[in-house]
Amino acid sequence: MPYPVESPAIKHDFLVLSEDELGDGSLFSSLERPIDPQKLSKRATVYSYPDGPKFPGPMCRSLTVIGFLETSNPMVEKLLHPSRGAMQQCTIAVKRFQPSLPDRDKANSTNFAKFVTKLRRTDVVAVLSKDKYGRFGLLRPMQDDEDEKFAAECFVGDTENAKGMVQGNDKASADAAAADETEMWQPPGSTDDNNNNDNLWQPPGGGGAADDSAGLWMPPSAGDQPDFGATSASDFTTNNNADKEQPAWNPSNNDADDDANTTHPDKKRSAEDMESSIFHKDTGAATADKFYSGLTRTLDTRSESRLYHMRSFNGWVKATQIQELNPQTQGGRKRKGVSGNPPMRVLDLACGKGGDLGKWTIHSRKMSRYVGLDVARGSLKDAAIRARGIRNKLDNNATFTVADLGADVPGRLKSHKRKHMQPLLSWSLQDESPHETGTPEFKPVRGGGVSLTEKFDVVSIQFAIHYMMSTRKRARRFFRTVSELLEIGGNLIATTIDARIVIERLMGLGEDLRFDSDSEEEDPDREIVVTAGGGACRIRFKPDIVKRIFQSMAAKKEDPLHEDIFGLEYTFTLKEGSDHASGVGEAVDLPEWLTPIPVLKSLAEEAGLEMEYGLNFHEFYLGRMDPQENPAAHRALYNMKVLNKEGSISSEEWEISRLYCAIKFRKVREAHSVLEDDSDEEEEDDDDAAEEESEDATDTKASQQFYIKAMMKAKMIVGKDQWDSLSGDDKKKLVNTQLKKLMA
Repeated sequence: MPYPVESPAIKHDFLVLSEDELGDGSLFSSLERPIDPQKLSKRATVYSYPDGPKFPGPMCRSLTVIGFLETSNPMVEKLLHPSRGAMQQCTIAVKRFQPSLPDRDKANSTNFAKFVTKLRRTDVVAVLSKDKYGRFGLLRPMQDDEDEKFAAECFVGDTENAKGMVQGNDKASADAAAADETEMWQPPGSTDDNNNNDNLWQPPGGGGAADDSAGLWMPPSAGDQPDFGATSASDFTTNNNADKEQPAWNPSNNDADDDANTTHPDKKRSAEDMESSIFHKDTGAATADKFYSGLTRTLDTRSESRLYHMRSFNGWVKATQIQELNPQTQGGRKRKGVSGNPPMRVLDLACGKGGDLGKWTIHSRKMSRYVGLDVARGSLKDAAIRARGIRNKLDNNATFTVADLGADVPGRLKSHKRKHMQPLLSWSLQDESPHETGTPEFKPVRGGGVSLTEKFDVVSIQFAIHYMMSTRKRARRFFRTVSELLEIGGNLIATTIDARIVIERLMGLGEDLRFDSDSEEEDPDREIVVTAGGGACRIRFKPDIVKRIFQSMAAKKEDPLHEDIFGLEYTFTLKEGSDHASGVGEAVDLPEWLTPIPVLKSLAEEAGLEMEYGLNFHEFYLGRMDPQENPAAHRALYNMKVLNKEGSISSEEWEISRLYCAIKFRKVREAHSVLEDDSDEEEEDDDDAAEEESEDATDTKASQQFYIKAMMKAKMIVGKDQWDSLSGDDKKKLVNTQLKKLMA
């Protein structure tokens, strides 16, 4: 293949693992090994061309060299043989070196040329890591021109297909398979043949293409951290988009991370907030309600957290996800008087205290509608107070609703048997005076303030989708509800614990995972604990759950939504300090359920959604680390105070952040899933039967059954303490009011 003459199609970061990480293991085992971002160095910026793969998607934004194989290896010869068709051949290149090039381009071209020259001199091919589609790559110098060093041949193929072909039954396949049992080719020492200490497997030093990373935030390492010389967030507030008509993305630290569970500093918890009575039927939802409603952390103490910068980094991931959204929904364009990309309709699930409100209000497309749902009643009151403070930015259109996302259904009928939407406690900016300063009043509203025909452009669920995975029924209901509320072309975005990393860490603990049936009875108090960040993060499993995790891997092959894949419970703990009361104790200490990405993908496909990406937080950062390619995301690292005084975050915080992943779906069709029978979960306060029995909305002779329900609702609204202090007549009036609403 000659040097390409057509225009390039895609720009890529060309990354190389450090020398101590290269050549460890066979080809296919190395492709499965996680990549430590701290061991990566950017060698150059390269370009691919229209001959690159297009299905199921284009080549990855980052091309990462993880090892080398000798060209004479029988497996390499087989994989690259054109008659086999195992790999698609394409071209990557840099600009040819010319004296007229800018210094930056000269350095870029020179560094890639050195890499290609070294491949040719040592007669090896470079192995490129797997992408999100399961494809890997082999890179070799141009075969038609031995003098060509500014371009290379790239072969891309499906990993499983290649593995199957290599391990075939013919003799050549057997030889190739045997070759794969040997370790990958090891790079030479730290000097080249001319004793020049510029070996391509060493991280770049000063100058050359290494300058491409100057000014970037780099993951922490054992060495000295770079000094970026940033003096204030205002140094990084230029427009983040090529379209200068769009406002700059400049999130402040106040919006850094809703995981901070920030409360309004001037408000104290009422007796109702702290009431321990069960409001949600699901045990996990009730526990989360009690925990988060009772959390009293403030912005004043957040800076004392030992995980301050990790929380800011988590907030940066969320903010970047949000700012990259541009859903193309037909329903949005059909709204009266709307042309181009209209303001977005946002459904924010697990919205907590409204920490992401600011991120949504500064989106270039703005919002025409915002609905926030959460399981924690106390948190939603804080969210409502926060919304009051930015009423104008929200266009006076924000609603908050109490709901258990895996059981309650806002804006839709809960089942085909129902004739009315479920009443949910809701509060809306539109329903109160602009000058209101009292405690937000949540009232039962059918559909939770969402109409039966209303749809959204974006559904977001941050650090909470794992609560939907306790049972298959619960997970299916969640995805079905999201699908019904989401417009075709709209997006579902989420962040959660990365099950891939958790399982990897479990396997590295050295536990006997066979759990022989004839072994001694398991200690009921024994736990298997995955730790990170010097113990600041702990993920605790019961041994029987760990056994199920590895059993579920086999079950998943037969049925991607097998019941055994759900209910994989663990307890997740983040310890920020020793004083919970002051806001730096255990930030999270709740039961959660493992959320494997393939399971989420299958659930989504069943509900008419297609996964666009599922990236570990480290991968998410690496894809956006170039300030030229992603200036807004780069500036936000400073604006959101992600960086410490050394221009990084601590290695402990960086290690914890690897436990998370970011996910994005797009709705492509309506759901075809059939929900499992819900007849055993009919709520006691469901009033459909009452509406069938009576046409008189003021019937005071309703059955005792509905009178009791009305009394329960009245008691819930006023609160237990206030209810106990009321006179009999006052109680009767409140009950009759609720009874009329039930019968209406």
